[in-house]
Amino acid sequence: MDWTAPEPATWFVLAEGENWLAVIKPRGLSTVPARNTDEVSLIIQLEQAGYSDLRTTGRLDRAVGGIVLFAIGPDAQRKISKAWHRPENRKRYRARTLAAPFPASGAVTLPIARGRKGSMKLGGDDARAARTDYRIIEVFANGWADVEATIATGRRHQIRLHLASLGAPIAGDTYYMRTAEVLAGFPGPTPPPEPPDKIDLWCVELTLPSQDIALTWQLG
Repeated sequence: MDWTAPEPATWFVLAEGENWLAVIKPRGLSTVPARNTDEVSLIIQLEQAGYSDLRTTGRLDRAVGGIVLFAIGPDAQRKISKAWHRPENRKRYRARTLAAPFPASGAVTLPIARGRKGSMKLGGDDARAARTDYRIIEVFANGWADVEATIATGRRHQIRLHLASLGAPIAGDTYYMRTAEVLAGFPGPTPPPEPPDKIDLWCVELTLPSQDIALTWQLG
């Protein structure tokens, strides 16, 4: 796989339905306007391109790329948002990690809570249940790995934290290098925990059978 250019430089429409719109978001672009910035977010760019009444049904972090699903109108937003809680749904991601997770496949079920300054943490009194199933697709000569992750829950920074807990932090993700060091002996050293602009994580599949929505994107 060519990891040097795995995504487009700007957004493009992946698919459209009667009451929804699926877009590929590049890394480094916020889904919705961020506080205290003048960034022209994805949803604003879509409105400028002629799409109207778009509503979020879930978001990707600014640093993450891939499929973003918007509802068209409030009724569709309610239906799709409610449908996300059904067990047959599927959210699949691809990540490039700085080490191969051990074991090579499995599930991480560590609960997740809010941390400091926009980050999240594992455990704590207010932690919520989370599950990430993962498998290694390929290990590269430099020790990095191509990892597939499927989530049954949608906690903020879930895949980032869960892979870090296995000693496999995602490339570019300065927030959770320390987690990988402490929990799994990742060699570090930890860079300053500044918010990353881009990390090597992409959403490549969203499937909601109850809404007849099945979206996939081929990375690379």
